[in-house]
Amino acid sequence: MWLDNEVLYREGLALELDKGDPAIRERVIFKALSVVDAGTKLPPFDEVLLRDWFERHRERYDEPARFDFQEAVLAGDGSEGGLQAFADALNAGNPGDAEASLRVFTGRPRDNLVQSFGLQFATALESSPPGEWRVLQSSGGAHVIRLDATTPAHPAEFEDLRGVLLQDWTDATLADQRTAAVRTLAKKYTIKAEPAAPGVTFVGPDRRGPAEDADE
Repeated sequence: MWLDNEVLYREGLALELDKGDPAIRERVIFKALSVVDAGTKLPPFDEVLLRDWFERHRERYDEPARFDFQEAVLAGDGSEGGLQAFADALNAGNPGDAEASLRVFTGRPRDNLVQSFGLQFATALESSPPGEWRVLQSSGGAHVIRLDATTPAHPAEFEDLRGVLLQDWTDATLADQRTAAVRTLAKKYTIKAEPAAPGVTFVGPDRRGPAEDADE
């Protein structure tokens, strides 16, 4: 029975009957990856190695500067002059009858500001005095903004994160080994790009003979 099943399984793969069935494909991949994982092994490590890894990946652990600010969205005149007049009125405590809504942003890191509003906006917000409404330019136009508070950046301390760092280094090291092992396996195949359709074709060494015959 086992032999029959093994023959049928191999014939099914040869006939590509696994194609179109993601469940079968994922199970085969998972089992193959389990074999690869069994061959991974952590190299020796010490305090010096962990500290060096920490410094090379410090941006993952340092706490960035964060900004609390508000945006007053004017429903009427959205020109830069109209927004400046609106900001002046807000600073004077007399917004008048202007229809506006308020958006509150809390704890936004600088990278998020650059991504959402652009570098010019982030730089201008950093230099804005707290409590003052200003018109700041962003990648999407002008905004009426008031900086409420800034939380300074805080560098991470190795001693506080040693356990986390060890786990992260372990995960990253094993992942690198896994990738290298899979890339080594890939050398057994000839990978041909199909110009007529998206995707690639894998030619296995046991299906077409030597790799140099794969282009026939």
